Amino acid sequence: MFAVCSHAQDTLRIWVKSFIPNKHPDDPSYVKSVPGRSGMWMIPGPESGAVSYATDHRQFLSDPTASARLTTEFEIVMNGDSATIRQVDGREIMRCGATEQLDSRTGKTIEIRTAKPAVPLTGEKFGIGGPHVGDSQVQVIFQSASRNPFAPPIISPSIDYSLDITFDRNVGTVNFKGTIGRFPAYEAYVSLNGEAAKELFKESPSGATVWSLYDFGSGIGNRNVSGSILVVERKLEGTWKGSQIYPAKPNKPIPMTAMFQKQNNTYTGEVIVSFNGPPAPLRDAAESIKLADNGNITFFAQNNGLFRGKLAGNKLKGDVVDSRDNAKVYCTFELTRQ
Repeated sequence: MFAVCSHAQDTLRIWVKSFIPNKHPDDPSYVKSVPGRSGMWMIPGPESGAVSYATDHRQFLSDPTASARLTTEFEIVMNGDSATIRQVDGREIMRCGATEQLDSRTGKTIEIRTAKPAVPLTGEKFGIGGPHVGDSQVQVIFQSASRNPFAPPIISPSIDYSLDITFDRNVGTVNFKGTIGRFPAYEAYVSLNGEAAKELFKESPSGATVWSLYDFGSGIGNRNVSGSILVVERKLEGTWKGSQIYPAKPNKPIPMTAMFQKQNNTYTGEVIVSFNGPPAPLRDAAESIKLADNGNITFFAQNNGLFRGKLAGNKLKGDVVDSRDNAKVYCTFELTRQ
């Protein structure tokens, strides 16, 4: 279960891969089958037509151990207000896959070498920046690059990426932005607390071949990636308790309880407040309530009230306004899932 309290622990695994796919969507003839070796593919090398290089023999895969030219994989362990980075199952955080040089005519292996994560031509260091913790958000910034281990370092082009990823523990979202190359393919995933992997992005080669990597640090061969995904399922059903505060009496919170039941894609429920006397219903339980993709819920309360809430993890916050004049706020509330 996802935890949002300041003393709970969450673990977010992040992995990013750059790999050479066994198909090029914009140039089908660029990738060829390896002669005499079923299930293997190759691309021509920049040296000469006599030499080729094995691909990663796959399409997109969420397996953190899938073959790739370059991989970044790590976990952010969040405990209370602190966070640390750690390896996953002893694997190097930044690592390169073995590069197999082939005879283009026979398909036989000429030699196998493994590169090391490299420093991009921009001069920036590869590595993990962070984690940086602020309020409910945890941020990491990282980049890495890899070169062909058979080519001289000065002229060898780089496969590289740079990403800025922020996890909002209260809202349950992962926001990301960064740059990747036009070649080869790139993919990134996250997993919260050991749950199934969720995709950040998948990008095939964009009309480019290995020659597009020769941009000499200009960035003309880069693509931007950005987005936001929800890693925690939003659930409204259950009992929520907290308080509501009236603008005229900000120091006198009134106990408030909400109970919701799910029916197909909508909810029913009631909201109860306790003034000086016994608890009184704020709304009729018969009306259906919809939970929007962004976590917003709205429904009509008694006496022309409009209940407006925002679901974020285990918190439900919002206000009750006059349905005839939304600028008129009756009260604000904050509830916690029980």
